[in-house]
Amino acid sequence: MKNVLQDGFHGFCMALADSVPGVSGGTVAFIMGFYDRFIGSINNLVFGSWKEKKQQALRYLVRLGIGWAV
Repeated sequence: MKNVLQDGFHGFCMALADSVPGVSGGTVAFIMGFYDRFIGSINNLVFGSWKEKKQQALRYLVRLGIGWAV
């Protein structure tokens, strides 16, 4: 449950950063320390060969997106 809330919070912070001119969500992801996981999940979703990797990446990105939408 902690990871779900944390991922949602990360998405929320990325969305807040996108509302400020000149700041991107990627910059906030880097500063908060989850940029590698974010980019890795996108890479696994697009180029991943294992079903488990794709499911895990999609699950993470959906939780991030929910936080973003909030």
